[in-house]
Amino acid sequence: MLSFRAVKYRNDFFQYPCFKLVQRFNCHSCLSFQEQPLYYKNSAIPDSTIVKIAFFIIIYFSVVSYLSLLQYSLRAQAARYSRQMGQWIYYGDPIGNFGTAYDYRTMVALMGLGANTTDIAIYPRTSTDSAGADLTGQKTYTLHFDALPPTVGNGFWSVTAYGEDNFLIDNPISRYCVNDRSGLHRNADGSVDVTLSKDAPEDTTNWLPVSDEKFHLFLRIYKPDWTALDSFPPPVISVK
Repeated sequence: MLSFRAVKYRNDFFQYPCFKLVQRFNCHSCLSFQEQPLYYKNSAIPDSTIVKIAFFIIIYFSVVSYLSLLQYSLRAQAARYSRQMGQWIYYGDPIGNFGTAYDYRTMVALMGLGANTTDIAIYPRTSTDSAGADLTGQKTYTLHFDALPPTVGNGFWSVTAYGEDNFLIDNPISRYCVNDRSGLHRNADGSVDVTLSKDAPEDTTNWLPVSDEKFHLFLRIYKPDWTALDSFPPPVISVK
């Protein structure tokens, strides 16, 4: 059994707590002790309980640290499979058909459970604007498309905003993405401007709500037209 004990010796400083004990327990003999220690003893805590608590704390922090290091290592190793598309980055082949690229397979499983092959979909991501600054709801941005993402057959595209916790962002109009079926207004030259902001603009047709903190975007292109993608101008995010 493990117990805790505080020892206080008689002097002017400790006479007051001793006097309070005398008042409470009517123990007048306490006033006459000479250099006798006064003990305060708490309830005992079993050694086995303390050992168990310490063990689980050590295991918890060990697992968290290991997963963080593993995630960092896998991202670094999988970086060689990343592809640049303007300010956007996506993971290319052999995604979805990994073969012996076990580190790549593990990274995708850890970060996103799974992914399609590139003939089915690509998932470009960005967390910065065209100047390289982090995206934040403290600013208002324009997401500009010179041309919309090219697809084949019944393919489609979407842009989705996520908060720092990687979850969708709550907003007053329950809009979590814009896509080819959102009825976006086009400019006279056929381009499209989407407003990224925390507060709603006067016309919310082309508005994608974001949080007031940092956020990131995914541009998902399903059944991409790879021939057209070679000359596709990636959308640009700039501060308004």
